[in-house]
Amino acid sequence: MTLGNKKKDNTEIKLIIFDVDGPLASIHPCRDALLDYYRFLFQSPEFSWEQYQEILEDNFFVGCEKVKEKYGLIERVKMNEQKQKEHDALFLATINARLKTGVYPGMFKVIQKLSGQSDVILGMNTSASLKRLRASLGGEMIDMFDYMGIGVYQEDGEVDTFHNVSVLQHKRKGDKFQWMMNESDISDKNQVYWITDSIGDIKAGKAFGLPIENIIAVSWGVHTKEQVKEYDENVVISDKTEEVIDILRC
Repeated sequence: MTLGNKKKDNTEIKLIIFDVDGPLASIHPCRDALLDYYRFLFQSPEFSWEQYQEILEDNFFVGCEKVKEKYGLIERVKMNEQKQKEHDALFLATINARLKTGVYPGMFKVIQKLSGQSDVILGMNTSASLKRLRASLGGEMIDMFDYMGIGVYQEDGEVDTFHNVSVLQHKRKGDKFQWMMNESDISDKNQVYWITDSIGDIKAGKAFGLPIENIIAVSWGVHTKEQVKEYDENVVISDKTEEVIDILRC
Protein backbone atom coordinates (compact mmCIF):
# COMPACT_ATOMS: atom_id res chain seq x y z
CA MET A 1 0.00 0.00 0.00
CA THR A 2 1.25 3.46 -0.84
CA LEU A 3 -0.28 6.72 0.26
CA GLY A 4 0.81 8.68 -2.76
CA ASN A 5 0.54 12.46 -2.80
CA LYS A 6 -2.34 14.25 -1.16
CA LYS A 7 -2.19 17.59 -2.90
CA LYS A 8 -2.37 18.77 -6.46
CA ASP A 9 1.06 20.39 -6.07
CA ASN A 10 2.52 16.93 -5.26
CA THR A 11 3.34 17.83 -1.67
CA GLU A 12 4.22 14.58 0.09
CA ILE A 13 2.73 13.34 3.34
CA LYS A 14 5.61 13.06 5.80
CA LEU A 15 4.12 13.31 9.31
CA ILE A 16 0.71 12.12 10.51
CA ILE A 17 -0.24 13.05 14.08
CA PHE A 18 -3.12 11.28 15.82
CA ASP A 19 -5.06 12.58 18.78
CA VAL A 20 -5.42 9.74 21.30
CA ASP A 21 -8.84 10.30 22.87
CA GLY A 22 -11.46 9.76 20.20
CA PRO A 23 -9.54 8.68 17.09
CA LEU A 24 -7.39 6.00 18.76
CA ALA A 25 -9.01 5.28 22.13
CA SER A 26 -12.78 5.09 22.54
CA ILE A 27 -14.15 7.93 24.66
CA HIS A 28 -17.84 7.01 24.87
CA PRO A 29 -17.42 4.07 27.30
CA CYS A 30 -16.17 6.51 29.94
CA ARG A 31 -18.90 9.11 29.33
CA ASP A 32 -20.75 8.44 32.59
CA ALA A 33 -17.59 8.75 34.68
CA LEU A 34 -16.67 12.01 32.94
CA LEU A 35 -20.12 13.49 33.54
CA ASP A 36 -20.13 12.45 37.21
CA TYR A 37 -16.83 14.26 37.68
CA TYR A 38 -17.95 17.49 35.98
CA ARG A 39 -21.29 17.45 37.79
CA PHE A 40 -19.37 17.45 41.03
CA LEU A 41 -16.77 19.98 39.88
CA PHE A 42 -19.34 22.49 38.62
CA GLN A 43 -21.87 21.74 41.38
CA SER A 44 -24.45 20.95 38.71
CA PRO A 45 -26.34 17.63 38.84
CA GLU A 46 -27.75 18.45 35.40
CA PHE A 47 -24.38 18.89 33.66
CA SER A 48 -24.82 17.17 30.30
CA TRP A 49 -22.81 15.56 27.52
CA GLU A 50 -23.82 18.49 25.31
CA GLN A 51 -22.21 20.90 27.78
CA TYR A 52 -19.06 18.77 27.78
CA GLN A 53 -19.07 18.97 23.98
CA GLU A 54 -19.32 22.76 24.26
CA ILE A 55 -16.23 22.83 26.47
CA LEU A 56 -14.28 21.00 23.78
CA GLU A 57 -15.28 23.46 21.09
CA ASP A 58 -12.30 25.54 22.26
CA ASN A 59 -9.09 25.20 24.18
CA PHE A 60 -10.13 23.21 27.26
CA PHE A 61 -9.61 26.03 29.76
CA VAL A 62 -11.23 28.63 27.52
CA GLY A 63 -14.12 26.24 26.92
CA CYS A 64 -14.63 25.70 30.64
CA GLU A 65 -14.86 29.43 31.26
CA LYS A 66 -17.34 29.91 28.42
CA VAL A 67 -19.58 27.09 29.63
CA LYS A 68 -19.45 28.31 33.23
CA GLU A 69 -20.48 31.80 32.15
CA LYS A 70 -23.18 30.61 29.73
CA TYR A 71 -24.90 28.29 32.22
CA GLY A 72 -24.08 30.13 35.44
CA LEU A 73 -21.94 27.29 36.76
CA ILE A 74 -19.63 27.71 39.73
CA GLU A 75 -16.45 25.70 39.83
CA ARG A 76 -15.82 24.06 43.16
CA VAL A 77 -12.44 25.50 44.15
CA LYS A 78 -12.33 25.44 47.95
CA MET A 79 -13.17 22.05 49.45
CA ASN A 80 -13.28 20.66 52.92
CA GLU A 81 -11.71 17.29 53.65
CA GLN A 82 -14.86 15.32 52.77
CA LYS A 83 -15.42 17.16 49.50
CA GLN A 84 -11.76 16.65 48.57
CA LYS A 85 -12.19 12.92 49.08
CA GLU A 86 -15.28 12.95 46.87
CA HIS A 87 -13.39 14.89 44.21
CA ASP A 88 -10.42 12.53 44.28
CA ALA A 89 -12.67 9.45 44.09
CA LEU A 90 -14.58 10.80 41.09
CA PHE A 91 -11.41 11.93 39.33
CA LEU A 92 -9.89 8.49 39.89
CA ALA A 93 -13.06 6.96 38.46
CA THR A 94 -12.59 8.92 35.22
CA ILE A 95 -8.99 7.72 34.99
CA ASN A 96 -9.97 4.11 35.64
CA ALA A 97 -12.76 4.33 33.07
CA ARG A 98 -10.37 5.67 30.45
CA LEU A 99 -7.80 2.98 31.26
CA LYS A 100 -10.34 0.37 30.25
CA THR A 101 -11.50 1.93 26.98
CA GLY A 102 -8.96 0.26 24.72
CA VAL A 103 -8.18 0.91 21.06
CA TYR A 104 -11.17 1.95 18.94
CA PRO A 105 -12.18 -1.04 16.77
CA GLY A 106 -10.35 -0.98 13.46
CA MET A 107 -7.73 1.62 14.39
CA PHE A 108 -5.02 -0.91 15.22
CA LYS A 109 -5.13 -2.11 11.60
CA VAL A 110 -5.03 1.49 10.32
CA ILE A 111 -1.92 2.30 12.36
CA GLN A 112 -0.37 -1.01 11.35
CA LYS A 113 -0.79 -0.17 7.66
CA LEU A 114 0.52 3.37 8.08
CA SER A 115 3.53 2.25 10.12
CA GLY A 116 4.50 0.00 7.23
CA GLN A 117 5.16 3.07 5.08
CA SER A 118 8.90 3.71 5.24
CA ASP A 119 8.53 7.36 4.27
CA VAL A 120 5.71 8.20 6.73
CA ILE A 121 6.36 9.28 10.33
CA LEU A 122 3.65 8.69 12.94
CA GLY A 123 3.06 10.85 15.99
CA MET A 124 0.44 10.90 18.72
CA ASN A 125 -0.75 13.72 20.95
CA THR A 126 -2.41 13.34 24.33
CA SER A 127 -2.78 14.95 27.73
CA ALA A 128 -2.76 11.48 29.27
CA SER A 129 -0.02 9.90 31.33
CA LEU A 130 2.27 7.17 30.06
CA LYS A 131 0.64 4.76 32.50
CA ARG A 132 -2.77 5.37 30.97
CA LEU A 133 -1.43 5.07 27.43
CA ARG A 134 0.14 1.72 28.22
CA ALA A 135 -3.11 0.46 29.71
CA SER A 136 -5.51 1.74 27.05
CA LEU A 137 -3.50 1.40 23.83
CA GLY A 138 -1.04 -1.36 24.69
CA GLY A 139 2.64 -1.64 23.95
CA GLU A 140 2.25 -3.15 20.48
CA MET A 141 0.17 -0.18 19.32
CA ILE A 142 2.47 2.40 20.88
CA ASP A 143 5.58 0.83 19.38
CA MET A 144 4.26 1.55 15.88
CA PHE A 145 4.59 5.29 16.54
CA ASP A 146 7.73 7.38 16.19
CA TYR A 147 6.82 10.28 18.48
CA MET A 148 4.53 10.86 21.46
CA GLY A 149 3.58 14.25 22.81
CA ILE A 150 2.21 13.59 26.29
CA GLY A 151 0.66 15.62 29.10
CA VAL A 152 2.48 17.43 31.88
CA TYR A 153 0.81 15.41 34.64
CA GLN A 154 2.58 12.09 35.03
CA GLU A 155 2.24 9.49 37.76
CA ASP A 156 4.97 8.43 40.15
CA GLY A 157 7.55 6.04 38.80
CA GLU A 158 6.98 6.76 35.13
CA VAL A 159 9.86 7.25 32.75
CA ASP A 160 10.12 9.56 29.76
CA THR A 161 10.68 6.87 27.14
CA PHE A 162 8.67 3.92 25.88
CA HIS A 163 10.65 1.34 23.93
CA ASN A 164 11.79 3.05 20.71
CA VAL A 165 9.32 5.95 20.79
CA SER A 166 10.60 9.47 21.40
CA VAL A 167 8.57 11.32 24.03
CA LEU A 168 8.05 15.02 24.79
CA GLN A 169 6.18 16.14 27.88
CA HIS A 170 4.47 19.47 27.23
CA LYS A 171 1.17 21.23 27.81
CA ARG A 172 0.57 22.92 24.44
CA LYS A 173 -0.29 21.00 21.28
CA GLY A 174 1.48 23.46 19.00
CA ASP A 175 4.79 22.98 20.82
CA LYS A 176 4.43 19.20 20.58
CA PHE A 177 3.62 19.44 16.87
CA GLN A 178 6.65 21.67 16.27
CA TRP A 179 8.90 19.29 18.21
CA MET A 180 7.79 16.36 16.03
CA MET A 181 8.47 18.42 12.91
CA ASN A 182 11.90 19.49 14.13
CA GLU A 183 12.85 15.96 15.12
CA SER A 184 11.70 14.71 11.70
CA ASP A 185 13.53 17.50 9.85
CA ILE A 186 10.26 18.76 8.37
CA SER A 187 9.86 22.48 7.71
CA ASP A 188 6.74 22.48 5.50
CA LYS A 189 3.44 22.29 7.43
CA ASN A 190 1.75 21.21 4.20
CA GLN A 191 3.43 17.83 4.79
CA VAL A 192 1.84 17.38 8.22
CA TYR A 193 -1.60 15.85 8.88
CA TRP A 194 -3.64 15.96 12.08
CA ILE A 195 -6.29 13.33 12.89
CA THR A 196 -8.64 14.42 15.67
CA ASP A 197 -12.26 14.37 16.84
CA SER A 198 -13.10 17.71 18.46
CA ILE A 199 -13.75 21.20 17.17
CA GLY A 200 -11.31 22.61 19.72
CA ASP A 201 -8.53 20.40 18.35
CA ILE A 202 -9.41 21.35 14.78
CA LYS A 203 -9.00 24.98 15.85
CA ALA A 204 -5.65 24.10 17.45
CA GLY A 205 -4.45 22.55 14.19
CA LYS A 206 -5.49 25.63 12.24
CA ALA A 207 -3.86 27.93 14.82
CA PHE A 208 -0.62 25.97 14.39
CA GLY A 209 -0.77 26.70 10.69
CA LEU A 210 -1.97 23.43 9.21
CA PRO A 211 -4.07 23.78 6.04
CA ILE A 212 -7.69 22.84 6.65
CA GLU A 213 -7.42 20.02 4.10
CA ASN A 214 -4.65 18.50 6.26
CA ILE A 215 -7.00 18.12 9.25
CA ILE A 216 -9.14 14.97 9.32
CA ALA A 217 -11.95 14.67 11.86
CA VAL A 218 -13.27 11.23 12.81
CA SER A 219 -17.00 10.90 13.44
CA TRP A 220 -16.73 8.44 16.37
CA GLY A 221 -15.28 10.90 18.89
CA VAL A 222 -16.55 13.83 20.97
CA HIS A 223 -18.18 15.84 18.19
CA THR A 224 -20.47 14.43 15.54
CA LYS A 225 -20.02 14.84 11.81
CA GLU A 226 -22.87 17.35 11.76
CA GLN A 227 -21.33 19.45 14.54
CA VAL A 228 -17.95 19.56 12.80
CA LYS A 229 -19.50 20.50 9.45
CA GLU A 230 -21.52 23.25 11.13
CA TYR A 231 -18.25 24.67 12.48
CA ASP A 232 -16.38 24.37 9.16
CA GLU A 233 -17.82 22.60 6.13
CA ASN A 234 -14.32 22.27 4.64
CA VAL A 235 -13.10 19.85 7.30
CA VAL A 236 -12.63 16.34 5.89
CA ILE A 237 -14.62 13.72 7.84
CA SER A 238 -13.80 10.04 8.26
CA ASP A 239 -16.95 8.06 9.05
CA LYS A 240 -15.19 4.69 9.22
CA THR A 241 -11.72 3.72 10.38
CA GLU A 242 -10.61 2.45 6.98
CA GLU A 243 -11.60 5.79 5.44
CA VAL A 244 -8.68 7.46 7.24
CA ILE A 245 -6.27 5.74 4.87
CA ASP A 246 -8.54 6.31 1.86
CA ILE A 247 -8.59 10.04 2.60
CA LEU A 248 -4.81 10.17 2.97
CA ARG A 249 -4.40 8.37 -0.36
CA CYS A 250 -6.65 10.75 -2.29
